Amino acid sequence: MQMVQAARVVKAVDVRVRGYHGRPPITAFDACREIYRDQEGFSDYWVRRYIQRQGPYPIGTMVRYANGFRAQVVSLDERGQPTGVRVVRNLKAPGHQRLNLVLDGVDLHQLGKLEHAMAYEPHELYAPLAV
Repeated sequence: MQMVQAARVVKAVDVRVRGYHGRPPITAFDACREIYRDQEGFSDYWVRRYIQRQGPYPIGTMVRYANGFRAQVVSLDERGQPTGVRVVRNLKAPGHQRLNLVLDGVDLHQLGKLEHAMAYEPHELYAPLAV
């Protein structure tokens, strides 16, 4: 039964992040806030556990950095902070240059400070390049 409750939280966050029933997508943080407030539908315990484990930027979250880069989180540390991202756009480049570059570790500092999470926009992501 506990796994069912945990899975319901994960699915509810995912559905809200991608948008549903004509509603626009929202950030994972806002999705957690929304389901936490739903006193009848979800276990507060499992919502808190999800937030503690995933942090404000779960894997797959789109984030914006101070230097104008938009990226998708691909790995987290034990505190739920991004340790690796796939950079998909440079918003300061002409035409909002599209990229497909994974940065992690010490290379993350090139992007500047992580400013905030962004709502999911499927057209921003590229499939990995074929070799």
